[in-house]
Amino acid sequence: MRKITILLLMMILLVGSLQVMAKGGPPDSTGPKGSDESQKNSTAESVEEKAHAYEDSMSDLEKEMAGAGLPQQFQKQFMTRLRLCLEQAIGESENDGEKKDKVRSQEMTRIACHAANQNLSPEDAARVCAAYQVAVWAGVNNRFGEALAAEGLKMNQSAEQVEKALGMVARLCQEFQCKMTEGNTEKDAEALVELGRKMARICEMEQLEERLRELLQEGNSLAEAVDLLSN
Repeated sequence: MRKITILLLMMILLVGSLQVMAKGGPPDSTGPKGSDESQKNSTAESVEEKAHAYEDSMSDLEKEMAGAGLPQQFQKQFMTRLRLCLEQAIGESENDGEKKDKVRSQEMTRIACHAANQNLSPEDAARVCAAYQVAVWAGVNNRFGEALAAEGLKMNQSAEQVEKALGMVARLCQEFQCKMTEGNTEKDAEALVELGRKMARICEMEQLEERLRELLQEGNSLAEAVDLLSN
C-alpha cells in the first residue's frame, strides 16, 4: 500500500512538472516574459526619475535666473517661453518620455544673460537656450554648446542663426557619433570651448552643414573639420 501511494505521488509530481514546462514556467518565472516585464518596469522608473530631475533642475534654473540680476519681467517671460520650447522639443522626439531629463541651469542662465546683453527679447533668449539644451540632450558637450551659443550672440548673430547652428551640431553629432569628451584636464575642457567659438565664427558660411558632413564622412573629427573650414 505504501509503495502504491509513493508511486501515485511521483506520478502526480511528474504530470505537474510536465504541465509547467508546457506552459513555459510559473507566472513569476524569470523567463522571457518575466524579463520583458522587468525591463518595462525599469524603463518606466527611469523615465519617472528623469521627469523628476527635469522639474527639479527647472526650479534650480528659476533660482539661478533670479540671482542673475535680470529684470523680473524678463525672467518670467523667459521661463514661460523656455518651458513651451522644451516641451515642444520633447514632444517631437521619437522617445519623448525618455528624452526629458535634467537641464543645465547654470549654463542656460549664462546664455540668457548674453542674450539680454545683446538686447534679445526674453522669447528669443528662451529659443536659444532651448536649442542649447536639446543639443546637450542629443549628446553635444555642454561646454562646447555654451561656447557656440555665447560666441554667436557676441557676434550679433540672430536667435534663429544660433538656434540653427546648435541644431546642425546636434544632427551631425548623432549621425557621426562625434566624441566630445572633456578629458581629465582643464586644457581639454578649454579646447572644447575654443572649438565652440570656432564653430560660431564659421556658422554664416554657405552650405556649412554639407561641407562638415563631407569632411566627417572622410574620417575627420569634428575639430579637424572645423579647423579645415576655418583656414
